[in-house]
Amino acid sequence: MIRCEILLTSKSKRRKLNSAVYTRESIDVSEDNANYWRNKFIEAVSTQTEVQKQYDKLEHELQEFLKQLSRKKKHVNKYINEETKDLLEQRKELYKKKRTKELKCEITRISKKINRNITQQKKKNTTKNIRKIHRYDRGST
Repeated sequence: MIRCEILLTSKSKRRKLNSAVYTRESIDVSEDNANYWRNKFIEAVSTQTEVQKQYDKLEHELQEFLKQLSRKKKHVNKYINEETKDLLEQRKELYKKKRTKELKCEITRISKKINRNITQQKKKNTTKNIRKIHRYDRGST
């Protein structure tokens, strides 16, 4: 007779990882521009100085190069309409001023308006999406 313990443990399910989101589009550089940056990079490295200074120069040139590349917007808030943007700008200007009781009340009033507008916009988008799905499910156009 064999005596032993049987342990039944299942492997935990691994969380699915999403790939990284790159914020820069594919690099599309003209030939003249590429030659210009190639020369800048070589110049930054080829000077007869300390390694740390070469590294700093190269890093600076790379940062300048990246500033020129176009960027994708990572997140666009679809709940902010023009009226809300104007209110946000007004509130931003009020924050820059010295705080008084009246100013605080005005900031509060504008903030409440902003929140209401965003809530209304979310409701509109939700009902729009529900109607769109409902039409799709029913088969009508």
